Amino acid sequence: MPTYKLTYFKHWGRAGFLRLLFAAGGIEYEDVRIEREMWPELKPKTPMGQIPTLEVDGTTICQSKAIGRLIAKEAGLAGRTPLEEAQADMIVDGLTDIELKLADFFVEKDETIKGTFFTH
Repeated sequence: MPTYKLTYFKHWGRAGFLRLLFAAGGIEYEDVRIEREMWPELKPKTPMGQIPTLEVDGTTICQSKAIGRLIAKEAGLAGRTPLEEAQADMIVDGLTDIELKLADFFVEKDETIKGTFFTH
């Protein structure tokens, strides 16, 4: 079994669903939660200047969806057929849509505009 080290900020953000996948699959991993102040020093050491990152037996990858797909495959949650894999991808892509709306919602200061975010 490979060793996993997930690195992200302390909040849910783009790594929350990755932590859930690890838990759902019963996969042990090191959960490194950094403070924002640590980011400028860490950034140049990441593959694409971003987090989350996942280190697997010494190899580091980034991009939360790529990490999620890897974890899902390791956990047996990615589908057994190409159609099931596409259905799993559909769910992940749908969650991305929700994630973007939530980000806009929390950034928006105008309460009137906020009230329109989830009407359709």
